[in-house]
Amino acid sequence: MLKSGVHAALAGVALALAIPLNGNPAEDPPLTRVEHELAPWVAFGILPLFGFANAGLSFAELPPSSLLEPVPLAIAAGLSLGKQIGVFGSAALVIGRGWAEMPNSASWAALYGTSILTGIGFTMSLFIGTLAFGESNYEATMRLGVLLGLALSGIVGAIVLGFTDRGANQLHGLDHDPRSENNSSSPSREAAQMPRSVISAVTSRAGVTSKA
Repeated sequence: MLKSGVHAALAGVALALAIPLNGNPAEDPPLTRVEHELAPWVAFGILPLFGFANAGLSFAELPPSSLLEPVPLAIAAGLSLGKQIGVFGSAALVIGRGWAEMPNSASWAALYGTSILTGIGFTMSLFIGTLAFGESNYEATMRLGVLLGLALSGIVGAIVLGFTDRGANQLHGLDHDPRSENNSSSPSREAAQMPRSVISAVTSRAGVTSKA
């Protein structure tokens, strides 16, 4: 279809419509299996390459010293620092004032890590940057600053959330009472063995909320 002149996106839509939705009841439908198998390739391969290609950035025109110019540094700082300060500060304000509550099983460290990830914005950052620096000598360095900012936000956010999850797992293990090992039917023991997501769903349905 691509060789015949049909756009690749339309060819993909036609191919998806031909994948069966229903199959063997004992197995997942073919469409579901294809979706799950393609998900990591799309999320970590195709989409980043698509965004990078559409950024129109050529590193051949930019020397390494371009990273230290004011425009890319300012844009990278705005994405990696400005976003996290704004999001985390606003959330801390409304939670501190009592206008909102911390989600169940969440922590301030997890909220901070999530606020760092908001700097990964790509499409809108390029759009605003093009409006500000379009058809100028700063357009290429602007795009470089956007890529630098989202890379820093993704790496630092992943590190913070990784340490946060590890600390939560260690704390969850320390909270376990060894004396309850002899009583396998203890409600607290059973609750400790349940995934935190299940506990959160149960408590939210029961109307139980916790404040940070």
